[in-house]
Amino acid sequence: MRLPALALALSLIAGCSNGPKSSPEGSVESYYDAANDQDFEAMVGILAPESLKRIGSREKAVAHLQASFDGWSDFDVDVQDVRLDQSEKTGVVQFNCTAKVFFQKDRKHHPAGCNDLWSVIRQEDGRWYILLPEAQRLKPML
Repeated sequence: MRLPALALALSLIAGCSNGPKSSPEGSVESYYDAANDQDFEAMVGILAPESLKRIGSREKAVAHLQASFDGWSDFDVDVQDVRLDQSEKTGVVQFNCTAKVFFQKDRKHHPAGCNDLWSVIRQEDGRWYILLPEAQRLKPML
């Protein structure tokens, strides 16, 4: 009887992990959950392969995210709209986002906004990944 309980526990843990999800909004939320956890590997894992290729390497992406998210915490994402193309393979996710950012100048956390509109693409595995255009940022904005 212990085996079914263990299997249930493992499936619950797997369902809560950071990573691409089966919905566009789930992947955006997972990206910021990973940011809250400072799990930059997971954040990179949510980027579409096309975006990762443009960045250059997984290691460069991790280093960039570490630098970009330095001092940021307590992300709270509220998805406002999801629009998919007719094939339901690409889309955009519009979301409101709040966070705290630590300023070295006064050594305090301050509220910050990180609202955005991100492109997403569904891959062969059925999960949604963040597709960054060349000019789109990987980090929150003040």
